[in-house]
Amino acid sequence: MRDDEKQGANVIHVQVTVTQSASGFNAVYQPPVVPVKHNNATIRFRLDSETADDILIDTVTVPESAKSQLGTPDISQNRKQVDILDKNTAQETIHVSFTFKNKQGAMSILKSRDCDNGADYPQIENDPPGYDREAATLKSSADSCGADYPQIENDPPG
Repeated sequence: MRDDEKQGANVIHVQVTVTQSASGFNAVYQPPVVPVKHNNATIRFRLDSETADDILIDTVTVPESAKSQLGTPDISQNRKQVDILDKNTAQETIHVSFTFKNKQGAMSILKSRDCDNGADYPQIENDPPGYDREAATLKSSADSCGADYPQIENDPPG
């Protein structure tokens, strides 16, 4: 197997549908729960064909506390895709926030909503190698909300 094929096995694809209304942008991530089974996985968020052509990814923010796990988001030149490297070496839940804009300059930050309404941004759950996922109790209070929000579950080999 070629090196690029091996790397492709560690790419997790997340389709993002973004709509715009008078009050701002709304994003839906598919799948809402993304299991990560490898160290150094690339999480690729891509605006799908249902997203209007003039809607673009503006920024993606990784919290300071998660920078040891997640690399700097790499937004594509056409602003339709972003890749984030997940080292997946520590068990934790990470919220990543997106902002979107349209080609006319309108922009909106998508922020977490409460459990009854879901959330607008993906949640990444790191579960490093050798960690017993079945025995673990997830620390995030959002987990009790169900899977209304997009999240990424890291479950590395081991």
